[in-house]
Formats: sequence, structure tokens, C-alpha cells
Amino acid sequence: IMADIPEVEEKPPPMEEALVHSNWKFRKFGYEELESRILKKKEDDPIFAEYVDKLSGYVSDSNAGAQDAAVKFCLTFVTKTKAVKGGGILAEHCSSICNALVDKALGSRPGTKKNASDCIIEFGGCDLGAQAMNSVISKGFNHKIPKIVIASIEVVTEALAAYGPKVFAPSPILKGLKPLFDNKDAKVRKSALNCVGEIYRWLGPGVKSILPDLRDAQLTELEAMFQEIKFGSAKPEKYPRFMDSQSIESQKSATGGGGSGAAGGSATDDSVLDFLDPVDVLGQLKKDFWSGLDNEQWKSKKESLDFLLNILKAPKLAAGDYGDLVRKLRSLFNDSNVIVIGLSIQALTKLGEGLRGDFSRHAHILLPTLIDMWKE
Repeated sequence: IMADIPEVEEKPPPMEEALVHSNWKFRKFGYEELESRILKKKEDDPIFAEYVDKLSGYVSDSNAGAQDAAVKFCLTFVTKTKAVKGGGILAEHCSSICNALVDKALGSRPGTKKNASDCIIEFGGCDLGAQAMNSVISKGFNHKIPKIVIASIEVVTEALAAYGPKVFAPSPILKGLKPLFDNKDAKVRKSALNCVGEIYRWLGPGVKSILPDLRDAQLTELEAMFQEIKFGSAKPEKYPRFMDSQSIESQKSATGGGGSGAAGGSATDDSVLDFLDPVDVLGQLKKDFWSGLDNEQWKSKKESLDFLLNILKAPKLAAGDYGDLVRKLRSLFNDSNVIVIGLSIQALTKLGEGLRGDFSRHAHILLPTLIDMWKE
């Protein structure tokens, strides 16, 4: 890289002075000079730790020409620095850098926007995909300028295409997209749909189980789009840079293998569960819930059971000590009201589905009762 020396009479100052100079051409020269230096360094050189806390300020440069050089330098920095599990020196600064890139660079010149997008995506290669996406969702999806909202959605879509849902988890993305389906800007709504389509390309029909609550018209529009997308063949274009070749090959062999469009299978495909946030059940069961189950009135029991079943709609439940709950539900098998009996059986069924293997330790509580019921 040949640094572009400003066409002014005075000589360019030393790089450190150029980086903070009032003349944007000198700042541009400073960013380019710094980029040329780090390109010659090894990935663990001290120069990376020296400048990492300055990146968010550099990419926020108020001059478009200088900013273009700053964002390009930032992209080189992120892709060049040593990638380690946990993010290394970038971990502490990822959010501030991505916030600045979203707010100041995604609405800039096409070249600057492209480098800013690539830089955000490359945080996925540094084990910082969750942090990067949180910044894009919180800062970009809620931005007051539509073109930045659209650019933010496009970054997320491109990130998923590049690294897949193991690096950029779809659940928080879908939650962030929900209000955008009602955005007054048609281009924003279209971009949001395209992003959901990319998630569907990876997860197939299972994505429906993690979609936020949407209006019927929105679901109809999504269903029509899903019919045009072939799922099951998506594979990452990139892998986190800290992964060794053996881990990459193992992940490659585990990716794909899906169908060509069949919508069968369980309510929530096993391939989707890894990307879901587990729902805390026990923390939501307060005193009123338990007193309702103990009430002699069947309607009170039904009210508590309906409350529980609403929680258990979540396809993935947080592990915990469900012993008391399982025993209480089992005791309701002997209730005099068939509705209560039926709801308690439904609740245990949903609990088993949501906990999967974690439910096995509670099976011994149910086994004697189930055997007696089978004999009858």
C-alpha cells in the first residue's frame, strides 16, 4: 500500500501526528501508513494491542475520504490480528467498533459501506459473532435512517451466508427483525423478508418454530417465499479462523444433508434446537401457580395447567430440578376431573419434548404410574 500524501506545501507529519491531524488528507495518509505497517507484521505483534482501542474513533472520521481509508484499515486489522477462542484483544472493543461502523459507515460511500460490512462479518471469524450481531441489531435495526436499517439487515444476511447459523445465531436476529415487517418503508420490509429467507435456507421448515409472533398476512408472505427456497444444501463459505483443519472438516461433514423441500419432521427439527435460547420454566412458577394446583376446584387447577402449557410451548426449555413439578403433575393423574387429567398429561408430554435428554432423570418418578395405567 502506497500512502497517499496530501497535496499541500508542508511535508506530512509523523504517522502518530497525522492520525489526529486537523487536515483530513493527513489523517487519510496516517490510516494508510498504519495499514501498510500492520500488513508487514505477524498476527500477534504488539502493534495490534497498541491500536485496537482507537479503531472505533478512526472509523468515525467526519471526512468521507479519510473515513474510507480508516474503515479499510479497520477491516485489515480485524482480518490480520490473531484470532483466538473468545475474541482475544478484539473482545473488549468489538461492540464499540461495530456500533461505530453501523452508525457512521454503513450509510457512507459504496466502497466504505462494503468494507464496513465485511469488517462486521469478519468478527464472526474471531469468535465474536454474537457481539457483532447484537450491535447491528440494536444499533442498525433501530436506526432512524432507512438506508442504514436496510444496510444493517443486508450485513446480517451476508453474515449468515458466509458463516452460517453456528456463528451468527438466528434466534436474536429473528426477534430483531419482527418490528421491521411492519416498517413503513417497503425496501426495509423486503430486506427483512430476504434475511428470514436466508435463515430458512439453512434451517428449513424448523425455522417456523423460532419465528416471532407474526400477523397472518406476514406468515402467508413468508410461506410463499419459503416455497421458492431450496433448503438443506447451505454450507458455510468461511469458518472461524481459530478453528484447526480437523475441526473444520468435522463441521463440514456435519453440515447439510437436508431435504429438498419437504416440510415433515417434528414440530421443532433437532437441527434447529442448537440455535434456540432455552426458556426458564421454574422461575415463572410462582406461589399462585402451586396454590391453583392444590385447590379443590377443578377450574383453579385448569387455570394453573393452562398457564404452564403456555410456557411449555417453547421448543427448548432450560434444565433444572423439575422433580416437584413432575411429582405434582403425576398426582393429578388421579384427579376426579378428566380435563385436569388430560392437561396434566399434556404438560408432562411438553415438558419431555422441551427438555429432551434432560428429562430422563425424572422418568423414574413417572414410571410406576405409567405401568399401572398401562395395566388398566
